[in-house]
This record gives sequence, C-alpha cells and structure tokens, in this order.
Amino acid sequence: MSSTAAGVVFIVSLVIALALAYKPFGDYMFRAVTPVKHSRVERGLYRFIGVNPEGDQAWGVYARRRRRRRCQPRRTGSSAPPGRPSA
Repeated sequence: MSSTAAGVVFIVSLVIALALAYKPFGDYMFRAVTPVKHSRVERGLYRFIGVNPEGDQAWGVYARRRRRRRCQPRRTGSSAPPGRPSA
C-alpha cells in the first residue's frame, strides 16, 4: 500500500470513528460538566462568598464585585508602619 493510500484510509477511518463517538461522548461530557446537585464543599463555599449558584451573573454584578475588590487597600508583606518605606 502506498503512503497516499494509507493516509486516505487513516483519514476515512478517523472520520468514521469520530462520527460514531461524538454522540455518546458528548452526552457523557454534558452529564459530567453539568451536575444536577452541588457537593457539600461547593455549597459551603457558595454560602461563604455569598453567591447564588443557580443564578446568572450579569456583567453589572461582575463589574461591581471587581470595583469593590479594587477599592480595598492592598496588603503587603511589609512590616513597616503605613507611610514609611520598608528598608
């Protein structure tokens, strides 16, 4: 078999394999990525940070959170009092 024929056979077999696998694999990925129930750790984390896991996050909510976080003073690892540069 020539290398051209081998390449064509490979491409055809790859397309057939992908055509047969896309539906079951897609269904599996959908179930794996979108669980029906959140784990206990996730629920605790959502409650701690005040997020509704079932609600949508619009761009306005995201912008307010980013602005609030940006307005908070930064914490540095310096032990110097405020206003004095550390040596």
